[in-house]
Amino acid sequence: MSQTNNPWIALSTYEEYDEYRFFGREIDIANLMSMLEQNECIVIYAASGDGKSSVINAGLVPAMRRKGFFPIKITFTTEELNGKNILRDNNSSKINFDKLIWSKILDYLNQYQRGFQRKHNLREDFTIGFVNINTIDMDNNINLWKIFRSSIIQDSLGVSDYVPVIIFDQFEEVLRCTWRSEFFAWLENLMRDTPLHQKNVNLSANSHFGKLFKLILSMRYEYVGELDYWCSQRYFIPQIMQNRYFLKPLSKNQALCIIKSTKDFDETSKIIAEYAEVIIENITSNNHSSENFEDVVPAIILSLTCYVLYNEWQENEDLSLSEIGLNDMIYDYYRAIITRIGITDSQRRIIERVLISGNGSRLRIPISDERLKSINCNGFLFSEKNLIDEHIVKCDKSNGETYVEFIHDKLAESIFKRREVEANVINKETKSKHFKNTLLLTLLLVVLLAGVLFTRYSLTNNIEDITPEVAHVKPKAKSFKRHITIKDLLEVMSDSLDYDHATSLSMASNLDTCRSYHQCYKNTFNLNNHFLRYAGNAKQLVIPYQMNHGLLKFGNNTEKVILFYPELVDSISTINRLTEIYVPFNKYEQTLMNQKFRDVTILRMGYIQTFYEKLSYALYQEHSHFQGKQIPLWMVVILGYALIIISILITLKNVSKTQKIKYAIVSLPLTILTFILFIEMKWLGWFNSINPVVVIIAANVAIVIMISIVSMISKKIY
Repeated sequence: MSQTNNPWIALSTYEEYDEYRFFGREIDIANLMSMLEQNECIVIYAASGDGKSSVINAGLVPAMRRKGFFPIKITFTTEELNGKNILRDNNSSKINFDKLIWSKILDYLNQYQRGFQRKHNLREDFTIGFVNINTIDMDNNINLWKIFRSSIIQDSLGVSDYVPVIIFDQFEEVLRCTWRSEFFAWLENLMRDTPLHQKNVNLSANSHFGKLFKLILSMRYEYVGELDYWCSQRYFIPQIMQNRYFLKPLSKNQALCIIKSTKDFDETSKIIAEYAEVIIENITSNNHSSENFEDVVPAIILSLTCYVLYNEWQENEDLSLSEIGLNDMIYDYYRAIITRIGITDSQRRIIERVLISGNGSRLRIPISDERLKSINCNGFLFSEKNLIDEHIVKCDKSNGETYVEFIHDKLAESIFKRREVEANVINKETKSKHFKNTLLLTLLLVVLLAGVLFTRYSLTNNIEDITPEVAHVKPKAKSFKRHITIKDLLEVMSDSLDYDHATSLSMASNLDTCRSYHQCYKNTFNLNNHFLRYAGNAKQLVIPYQMNHGLLKFGNNTEKVILFYPELVDSISTINRLTEIYVPFNKYEQTLMNQKFRDVTILRMGYIQTFYEKLSYALYQEHSHFQGKQIPLWMVVILGYALIIISILITLKNVSKTQKIKYAIVSLPLTILTFILFIEMKWLGWFNSINPVVVIIAANVAIVIMISIVSMISKKIY
């Protein structure tokens, strides 16, 4: 049998057309109808999930129509509640509630008219609306106070007249919005016998001082206390203060009557009716939403339970009732629908984030919202299998826009409570992904470091372009390829060597004893940051040193020069007009504006190239000493990382071998990051006199301490 015959509607709200299958609230409906006939305004309040909207839609609304009333439901969009896209006066920021409510009344009447025409097969000339309002300037001066005292609703058939009943369902949304004070000021004026600021009101011949309308406010019970403030202290609306009706939760007897009332629908409904007592006992034994929970049956849980049972019993009459009424039933039902429709977890999370606020209340959002469009939400709403038919969400139109929201507050609340549980699962998944990404990043950094180590001389001339070493090259020698090997520091201070015409430059091994004082890097030599010598005719060279006398001249063979400190250059010239001078990306603008560089070609190194050059120089230059031997910084990094591994093995004795491996893997990129930060900070002049070994070891110790603290707190890293 098709599920469309199911007399239960799960999480959905009963509508007016569901009157034939709405049971159990006959006394409440009669009481409400009596209150409405005798009073101008009534307030209906109940706990979320106890069925106040269903009582109004499927019980009170049909009863009102039979008594000559015309119910008009007014709802506000989430944007309107937030003060966006809401009708305001032309020359001020004040909300025009007359125009706003009137536009919603007309929308409701138009929708009702079209539905009534289709249902009764009437011609298109059939209309229904307010009469006796032709004397009112409806374009510029809508005045609901006058309309509701001079006009009633009538259809074009003239069969009967109707008194409009304005229904604000979910009125707690107004109490939470930003313009609630303006709304109550407008409502106070609407309910007065004489409008404020209009002492001399010119009423038409058909006008009455008595109100020709009724007002219903429906809201959750926890917000009722706020009405006392807004309707008696801030404003005076005695009608709202005096006539209130508390819609109590279903009792066991009411719930039993409701189930048994459906027994004549079909055979499956008869089976459910036979097990009514067992179903109610299962629901109440798992319901802890009330202090007196044994005598209370939440209407929404009853409907969902019977809905699920009906569908299951269609296929299996031997279904066990042991799991009925569990607190997770709403969410489990929701997830089953999501899975059946084919919505992915990522899409589901976006829908939940958009339609549920940070405090767990449902939101009414236009389907044109960019977040919903990004996951093609229309496909989940209007396809063959969709969220609307499954009673998960509902859509309605307002001001020409279609809005979507979850079907019930209880569903939104159930989803919201599960977020924390799901967040823990997502957190574990995220950590696992981060761990994999860490491995990938570590591999990339290692490849980068290896590439730097193997290419630190990449800008020097190829080895076949260098002639055998010549200790002293005469200045007037005309050899095209000239290599200079510095064997004595006196040669640096004198002009005995032809640096200007040299095509390459290196330093003898006996002088390469301490790079803190004697530096030779890519055809450039610096002695104690004072004497600068470079191969002026080298094809490519790098000048990474700070110079006291920055007089630079390059020969015809020079094509590319990387200059770390262009601001210290006193003058620069080149014979080859195609020579390119590269400067760091952050110094390009000031170099380009410097008159000293007007005759040369200045180019900007990108951020990555600048970082690469600094890193390459640091790997070559930075070092420490051990028993008179130099230890390059990259080797210090490896030794520091080895220190971390040893520390992990010694200090984390209670940690498994797998976790120790993870600690070691995670600490590797941290060590490399420390090395990179040290280079950057030294480049900025922060660590001019600090031994890099001290920095690396101190950083590694800090890493071990940090890992130990995390281990003690969480016991495991992932």
